[in-house]
Amino acid sequence: MSAVQDDIEAEIEQYLRLQNPFDRVRRLYEINPKTSQLYEENKVCKSIAYFSSTLIGSIAFSLTAPIARYNYIRANTHTVHKTKWLGSRRAADAYMFGGLKKGGKWFLITALTVTCYSKLSQAIELYRIKTSAYHYGFSGTVLGATSRVLLGPKGMLGGAFIGGYFGLVVGFAVTAYMRFTGINVEKRLHDEAKCEIEANRFYKEHGEMVAKQLEAVDGVKKGDRKEGLVSSSKNLAEPIS
Repeated sequence: MSAVQDDIEAEIEQYLRLQNPFDRVRRLYEINPKTSQLYEENKVCKSIAYFSSTLIGSIAFSLTAPIARYNYIRANTHTVHKTKWLGSRRAADAYMFGGLKKGGKWFLITALTVTCYSKLSQAIELYRIKTSAYHYGFSGTVLGATSRVLLGPKGMLGGAFIGGYFGLVVGFAVTAYMRFTGINVEKRLHDEAKCEIEANRFYKEHGEMVAKQLEAVDGVKKGDRKEGLVSSSKNLAEPIS
């Protein structure tokens, strides 16, 4: 049994080694033709982006909305409104729109940043078929340096250091979670390759038999259709009494 298992593992390793790495990377931007849904890597990136951007946007709203209302009240201290309700309503509008403006801004910034960060990290992992915190650290370094291009070399260096640091922190947490739950990229690709190999082996062993059965069933259906057409034509040819 162990020899058979070893043969299967060797065949899986060869299957993954012969794959084009860029075909695996394209999983981040394509839909799985077998399920008509996104690949798991793309789902992970979207989930992380949605969660992070919603969290940061909510925090930004809760912190900036009271400040916006306070600034409105301070700027309109000597303004006389027609009714007390109108003054309270305008202060509430300042609270809501000020918070939404800042919250929406940080939501979009976080969504764009986290999407780029997670996509690049997952692309490296798919290319190498390896889960590592250093992939996330490298992604954070690239993203941090790119975001500080307008500040010159010193700004890029500082952004790379900060991005790499936080990228490593997040990377260690994410990889530890993936290894603990068993959903890392190695296991996903290993299971997919195993299913593909077993399916190909089944078709090689039983494909001819299945094809003959399908041909036989198709021939019976064609014969039934032919007989039905002949009988219907005879009925049409008979005179109506």
